[in-house]
Amino acid sequence: MIEIPGIQQGGLSEIHSDLPNSTRREEMYFDRKTKPTKLRHGEIVQGTIVETHAENQATVRLPNGTYRAVVHGYLKKGDSLFFKVVESIPSLVLKIYAVYSIINGKKVPFKDIVRILDLPENPFTNEIVKFYGYRRSIIVRDDILLFFRLFDQMDEKELSGTP
Repeated sequence: MIEIPGIQQGGLSEIHSDLPNSTRREEMYFDRKTKPTKLRHGEIVQGTIVETHAENQATVRLPNGTYRAVVHGYLKKGDSLFFKVVESIPSLVLKIYAVYSIINGKKVPFKDIVRILDLPENPFTNEIVKFYGYRRSIIVRDDILLFFRLFDQMDEKELSGTP
């Protein structure tokens, strides 16, 4: 049988007795737990705006840490919404994805929803957001934009009979 240093009788012996104590299993688990996990392209994450900076930049608190990110829209400190990760390297780029219509048991004002979702402010948008907000607890930006496209494709005759 060939002898290999560090392996005795089918098991591993202590390879290096001078390893630092930080390699103990408990500490390794603690270290892994405190390091933020990597955000993946396309991932949907809930976040809160901690602070806004120069145009299109904000500090965002996500479930796995607080980041400075590129975010388009008119967001304010304290806004809570869902983001879609567009890019994570070299800079974190987040796309506005959705918002709650009810927070802490209170309806979010439709004007705030329109602002947070970065939608054009007009009577049509307000009505769609109100309609959607009464039926859904989460309003997805792309759903609202889909309504716009559908109504944009309708002719005047179809629209005249629509309340």
